[in-house]
Amino acid sequence: MSLITPILETIHLQKLQPPKLLPNLLAGIAVGLVSLTYSISFAALLFSGNLSPYFPQGVGSALVSSAIAGTFVALRSSFPFAIAGPDSNAAAILAMMVSAITQEIRSSSRVEQLFPTVWMGIACSTLLAGLLLYAMGRLRLGRWARFIPYPVMGGFLAGTGWEITRNSFKVMVGLPLGWDELPHLFQFPTLIHWLPGMLFAGGLIAMTQYYPHPLVLPTLLLGAIAGFNLLWHLLQVFVPLTPQGWFLERFSSNQLWHSWNAKSIMQVDWQVLANQSGALIVLMVVVVIIILLNSTGLELVTEQESTLDSELCTNGIANLVVALYGGMVGYLSFNRTLLLRSAGANSRLAGVTAAVFCGAMLLLNPAVMAYIPRWVLGGVLLMIGGKLLLEWGIYAWFKFPHLDYALIALILVSIALRGFVTGVGIGVIIACALFIFSYSRHQVIRHQFSGATYPSHVCRSFPEQRLLRQQGDQIQVLLLQGYLFFGTANTLLEQVCQRLRDPALPLIRFVVLDFRLVSGLDSSAVLSFIKLRQLVQKQEVRLVLTHLAPVIWQQLQQGGCILTQNNSLQVCADLERGIEWCEDQILATMPLRRRRALPLALQLHEFFEGVEQVSSFMGYLQKTQVPVGHTLFRQGELSDTLYLIESGQVTVLLQLSDGQTRRLRTLGAGMSLGENSFYLGTPHKTSAIADQPSTLYCLSQTNLQIMRQEAPQVTAAFGDFIIRLLAERLIYAYEEIEELL
Repeated sequence: MSLITPILETIHLQKLQPPKLLPNLLAGIAVGLVSLTYSISFAALLFSGNLSPYFPQGVGSALVSSAIAGTFVALRSSFPFAIAGPDSNAAAILAMMVSAITQEIRSSSRVEQLFPTVWMGIACSTLLAGLLLYAMGRLRLGRWARFIPYPVMGGFLAGTGWEITRNSFKVMVGLPLGWDELPHLFQFPTLIHWLPGMLFAGGLIAMTQYYPHPLVLPTLLLGAIAGFNLLWHLLQVFVPLTPQGWFLERFSSNQLWHSWNAKSIMQVDWQVLANQSGALIVLMVVVVIIILLNSTGLELVTEQESTLDSELCTNGIANLVVALYGGMVGYLSFNRTLLLRSAGANSRLAGVTAAVFCGAMLLLNPAVMAYIPRWVLGGVLLMIGGKLLLEWGIYAWFKFPHLDYALIALILVSIALRGFVTGVGIGVIIACALFIFSYSRHQVIRHQFSGATYPSHVCRSFPEQRLLRQQGDQIQVLLLQGYLFFGTANTLLEQVCQRLRDPALPLIRFVVLDFRLVSGLDSSAVLSFIKLRQLVQKQEVRLVLTHLAPVIWQQLQQGGCILTQNNSLQVCADLERGIEWCEDQILATMPLRRRRALPLALQLHEFFEGVEQVSSFMGYLQKTQVPVGHTLFRQGELSDTLYLIESGQVTVLLQLSDGQTRRLRTLGAGMSLGENSFYLGTPHKTSAIADQPSTLYCLSQTNLQIMRQEAPQVTAAFGDFIIRLLAERLIYAYEEIEELL
């Protein structure tokens, strides 16, 4: 009772009243019938031909998966109406692996090793898939499976559809669909065995598509089985018929189980299993991806959130338990979960009921399975394979670009000719090549502008600003983006080379490359930057690299791009300081540089009318000298003082929420500071720190009010100075925004 109580609490059975209990039970039984049919079909898919004597054990393996995985996922999934069990994608890969094992063992005439090796292969595939699922869930690595290119997944699903379609004929008549088998398949004794299955598959596809009621599929399955049995018994009244080839063989419940023992384990051919390592890896990866796709699809359809990593853990633990009993890989099913929900399920009881329905067949007399026609099982497989082929082989033409569809078609053909491992491998390689080709065509340069429209945030004197606006085209700024490899880096090299050699454009003295949005670069890209450095050196142009991440800086240095003794290349911490360095190089060649040392009164002459106004204005200011690192004001503080810089340099910083600071602008001689808070009477939005020993003049609110009363003309001239200063900053901001757009 102690074990049953937690389960009852989990499925909320005690909270289900009879009106709610009955719909969940009926939905579980209906979908349980579908799962039972799928399980038997997948068993027939694996254990046919030379393995047909072991078909009962195959049914047991599939039902164990449906019962254990179905119960565990129903109880622990994020979706309260989930159902799990063997699925077509994994079954198709298992069928190919089992077929390869069979051929290899039979060719060496070691028939006694056939079934133990096949059984161990199925158990190992379930065990490894469970370990991978659980590990990825615990390490929260589920999102990495989404990096598989979608066309590759489409090609795989199309290939899965082909393999299921091909082997559905093997279930019905013992021969797979293929060119060599076509003449025999169209002989009348064989034709009459698979033709009903094809017609039945077409009816299933049509009916489930145009009448998406949850009871349509179970009703069609029961109707086909009951109707054919009735017809069979009616015909036997007139003609003696043998059920061989038409129905499943009878077997006892003892044949469903295969117990592990030392003798069977000793008979396993481990070398043959090792040869199937590629198929096992493909199976494990595919199971992870399918679970994530199914979970995401159920989230969209049901509008319910799920935890992907938790789903991986849940399915992983379920498969670890299933592997102990030799069961097939089982996991969350998209179609059957939706079918369960559409049938009226709203509790975990429905999923548990479906799982128990399948598990009951392991304990009850399985003689009822002998009444299931082979063409019904083959028709179910043909329906699954046909839907996949229609969705990914035909309808994908209208959903994907032609290049992506060509990749899907290529993977489908490769799987059909060379198998899953080769087909998926070819698809991944081509998808990577297409990605590299497409990515190399993307613009590595996100923004491109000149120093005239994107100056540094150093607020210089008006004469210096005019000079930099005239000479700013000598600075070419390129904001790089993405991952740089040979293709994108070589494109950058060609664009810079073309710009430098274009006589119709202004002469360039500085090329600034900003790496802030660069995620990384490979060794081949380093070679392109070496060529770029050599190019600008021949053109007497300076190359400036900004915002280099430590890893990128180390790559460029080790590759020989950044040299200690090389004047053609300059490395700066960020773009602002890079542009500032270029501007300083331009100003260093001009006589205006020495104007920074002029007294403030001389710097203000061009803004006032005559010496008298300047002298009158200076009388309202208070002179102060501050050392390096002195804080003039802090972010958030109130201030009633406006500062005018006579000499030195002050930097305005923004304090970020993470504790870091960002430089907004640097102010030099002739600039004002704190005017926004001074005139608006609001707290400072930034902080100001002296970068150099500086001489400043302070204007207080009290002195401003006195100046307004005593010298209104001087006050107006000073107001014009502030307006002009702010207008200049606004113009720069507009030009910068326009350039970026």
